[in-house]
Parts: sequence; structure tokens; C-alpha cells
Amino acid sequence: MSYFIREFCWEDLERYTKLYNEVSNLTDTVKYRDTEYMRQFLSQPSIVPEENCFIAETNNGQFVGFALVSNEKTIDRAVTAGGVVSSYRYKGVEKKLLERSVSHANYLGVSLLHIEISSSEDIYRKLLEEAKFKYVKNYWQMMCEREDISSVEIPNQYSFRLFKTGVDEQQLTDLQNRAFEASWGFCPNTVEEISARTKMKDTAPEGIIFLDYLNYPCAYVWTQKISNDNCSVGWIGMTGVHPDYRGRGLGRAVVAAGINYLKSQGINVIELEVDAENVPARELYLSFGFDKIAHTVWYEKRL
Repeated sequence: MSYFIREFCWEDLERYTKLYNEVSNLTDTVKYRDTEYMRQFLSQPSIVPEENCFIAETNNGQFVGFALVSNEKTIDRAVTAGGVVSSYRYKGVEKKLLERSVSHANYLGVSLLHIEISSSEDIYRKLLEEAKFKYVKNYWQMMCEREDISSVEIPNQYSFRLFKTGVDEQQLTDLQNRAFEASWGFCPNTVEEISARTKMKDTAPEGIIFLDYLNYPCAYVWTQKISNDNCSVGWIGMTGVHPDYRGRGLGRAVVAAGINYLKSQGINVIELEVDAENVPARELYLSFGFDKIAHTVWYEKRL
């Protein structure tokens, strides 16, 4: 097997999209990502794929793996994600992509490199440990298939409203940054990043819901959805409460609002990811009928 690793270029988009779906086991599923979505994703201001995305390509032009390194200089870290197609797994490609990620993170001048993998990836865990990565966190992937969720009553002077494109980007940015400022691994967003993300095809403006107190946004839920001709799946992407408004049941209210929005769109399968050590959040989702369906672990390397 002969291959080399090179930087992404935009002419690769169609083949990269196919590679991403194959590596992520999304081909022929409702979660399949098309070229339009991938163009939007890679065009986000923080991505810059020409500099931060690396492709493993065979000498006959087959894409067999990739690594996308996200530069989160604001919090002095980078995050690498990617994978290798099944026919080339555990044959050295993962190691070369990991080495390229470490080298690139050093080039970016950050102090930490993080990577998230499935808890069942024993071979890859061994590879990370051999490369001096250490376990730091674990997350649950959860799913709910209930057909009905009751709305949660909100206190007087609180009200829901929907995100408006071209109006609410700054408020959403400020609220998300405050809600997650103390959370592990959270990198503050810019208005440009939030604006780009709200325009992606898996997000609808009415699927981002604010909970206001006297017209001041104090909590929100950000949902996403994807559909094909046969079925749909939704996500609770982000849920946050401003630190000054915690302890008032607002998290439960916005989660219910997000679930009910997705169900109003005919979506009965809803997924999310939660920090397994965040007991209040984990228990909140369990109380809504979410079940754990997968488990991922985060590894860290100090550079």
C-alpha cells in the first residue's frame, strides 16, 4: 500500500464529501451529508480547510482518510477529527494522520491537542496512548424516540421567541459565550462564526429558540434536523442558560421547547451529546426519555 498525505483543496470537495460519509458510516443513511452541506461546513470562518485539513491519498488517487484540525487559539488548544476508510484501517494511516495533526498543532502554536474517539476503539486508544495522549473526558450520545413531550410552564415575565436572521446573531453569540464560558473545551464564538453556522442547511431560524426575561435573552436551545424521502432525524445541538438565571428551571423549559419544535416538524427521533460528568444536564435529558446509545472519550496531548 502506497499513499501520501497532503492538504485539502476545494477541487477535492466532492471526493472529500464521499470520504467523510464513508469514514463516519453515514453512506445510505438519513444522516448522509451532501456536497452542499460540506461546502457550508468547510466554509465556516474558523475552519480554513486549505490550511487545516489533511487527506491521505493513494498513488492511484483514492482518498482513504482525513484529519481536520480546528484551531482554537483563543483557549490555547486545537482539536483534530477524522478517520480512515474500513479497507485501510489499522494499517498505519491513522498513525500518519495523527502525526500530521500533532505537527500542525505545534505549527499553530497551541499548548494542547484534543481528539474524541469511540470508547470501543481499543486499537486507536492504544495508538493515542503510545503517542503520549492521556484520557481527559467522556461524553454520552443520547437518543429519544418518544412521540409526545409536554411543554414546561415558564414563570411570569418570561417568553419564548424565535431567532431572526440578520437581527439576533449578536445576542445569540453573547448568550452562548456566557452560558458556556466555564464549560470544559468551550471556545468562545465570534459573531461571524455564529452567523455562518445559523445559515447551514441543517439549521432553520425557527429551530433556534430564545427564552427572554423582560425582552432580555437568558436561555436558548439550538436544534438541527436532516431529512430524506423516507425519514428524518433531529438534534438538540446546544442548550444554554445565562449564569445569572440558573436554578429557575429554564433549562428544562428550553429543552422541552426544542423537542416540541422538532416534533412539530414530524421528527420523532432526536439525538444529542452531553458531558457524562455534567450530572444535572445528563439527568435532565434522562428525565425527558433520552437513552444512552453510545459513549465517546476525549484524549489530550500537551505540546
